[in-house]
Amino acid sequence: MNLLLKLSVCESFEAVTHENFKDYLTQYTVLERSDKAIYKSTRQQSKNVVLINGMIRKKLRVVELVAWMVQG
Repeated sequence: MNLLLKLSVCESFEAVTHENFKDYLTQYTVLERSDKAIYKSTRQQSKNVVLINGMIRKKLRVVELVAWMVQG
């Protein structure tokens, strides 16, 4: 699986790295539609979508998140 991740976050959260997101992105396909991100999980869709969306918004304060998951 090839993973391309572009992540911009607030300066106050410096611990965010490519590796931090591997666990999330292996379970969630992140799609960008207009200027808001739609999170689609591979399991327990509605519950996990709310959890990951809340987690990213609250803890990471993501300014811009564009991720592509390409199976190779």
